[in-house]
Amino acid sequence: MGAAAIGIGAVAAAAAGGYYYVSTQGGQQRTTTTSSAGPIRIDFFIWQYGVQMVQDNVARYNAAHPESNVVLSSVPQETYGDDVISRFSSAVPTDILYSDVNYQILFEPAGWIAPAQDYFPEITKYKADITPGYLPGFLNKAGKMYGLSYYGDYTCYLYNSRILSQAGITAPAQTWDDVITHAQQIQQKVPSVKFPLAAFFGSYGFWQTFYNFMQGINGPNAAFFDKDLNPIFDTPGGPVFKTIRWLVDAINKYKVMTPDTVNYDDPTCANTMGAGTHAYMWEPRYDFIGTNTSPQKEAGNIKQALNPGSGYASCWMRPYNMTTSNVKRGKDAMQAQWSFQQYFGGKTDDKFNGDYANGAYRVAKRIATDLAVGFVYDPLWSDPDVVKAYNSFGDINIMKDQAQKIVLHQTDGLTKYWTKWSGGFVQGPARTTITALMLGQKPNTDNDIMNALADLAKQWNDLKASSG
Repeated sequence: MGAAAIGIGAVAAAAAGGYYYVSTQGGQQRTTTTSSAGPIRIDFFIWQYGVQMVQDNVARYNAAHPESNVVLSSVPQETYGDDVISRFSSAVPTDILYSDVNYQILFEPAGWIAPAQDYFPEITKYKADITPGYLPGFLNKAGKMYGLSYYGDYTCYLYNSRILSQAGITAPAQTWDDVITHAQQIQQKVPSVKFPLAAFFGSYGFWQTFYNFMQGINGPNAAFFDKDLNPIFDTPGGPVFKTIRWLVDAINKYKVMTPDTVNYDDPTCANTMGAGTHAYMWEPRYDFIGTNTSPQKEAGNIKQALNPGSGYASCWMRPYNMTTSNVKRGKDAMQAQWSFQQYFGGKTDDKFNGDYANGAYRVAKRIATDLAVGFVYDPLWSDPDVVKAYNSFGDINIMKDQAQKIVLHQTDGLTKYWTKWSGGFVQGPARTTITALMLGQKPNTDNDIMNALADLAKQWNDLKASSG
């Protein structure tokens, strides 16, 4: 369930579940007061995921707050980035919207979004509740909070306990060498499992999955760039090299990871793992429920463990952003937007009024219990309803333990030109090159890998220089 990424000539993403289309744009004049003009209209723009639930949540809020009228508009995830830019460029009324780390680095300099902390400093109270690994994504370069959270989740490491047991393996692999050894043992003793390993390298998952392997193999500080955005991924024997080497060998030398992993999207990960095609899988944690519940053949046999090696996994988060057009409407519209944002992304009382001290995370909790989607707020891990929901398909204690060992991969190389170099959720120079190395479509000796990384470093430096 990734946000759409702003590409160069293309915007793409994939959903973890079905899409619903609803558009309620236009048709009502916006007001900024609750006088004779009527309630204050707040325009809320989202990508399409679980839209029926979003509609219901909006309806509940509007019923409880007659002084406001929140109007929902949504578009497919695949076109979201382009649609947002079109809305902003055409001055289509927008007060609050779903966002992403890579959007914020573009939207704030363009003057389209504003850090909520500038106008509602009480937002900083929420920092204490946010899992540390997610927090950087909420902050701009000045350390101010953009907004509250829609959701946050991470890459999870899954294994099939039945297959491991059949192969004589008593516990999941805890080192990356053991991952290979286990896979070879499974091939020998459970020949129906041709490729024991697979991961979410297709669709929008390539970079979050690559970073997950890199951080697991090398530790949480492994990165492509230094703090000044200089490439360090071309360092001989460095983290990126080691990660590519491991993947190249898993696919080509040991032949334990399916080459088709580069095409695996959300449904493919869930369905192949759920069918018993693989013994180990790395996929978004929100897909765990679809992997380990009926009608999957292996429902109940799929378990989670901490990522091998360092134990650290990649994560991502999606915040709400308030717009500068909302700010320009004045304090009443700003307060109406903030009140709504607290309901959707923060804590409110039973009348849906903001209440950090004594309120509850109502919408974040509902997303977790009804959709099994993750959250960034640590107090929800102990909520009885969340515990029950997550334990219905996994072990919430392991989920929580992994959440305390996550790294927000999106902050590495965070620039306006990162997508042009990387490809983002689609193809670009870096993704295309690494994929070709993984599949043996390019020569992949140690020297070949380093030469390919040196070429990518040159391309990055050229983009950096041309960007000013």
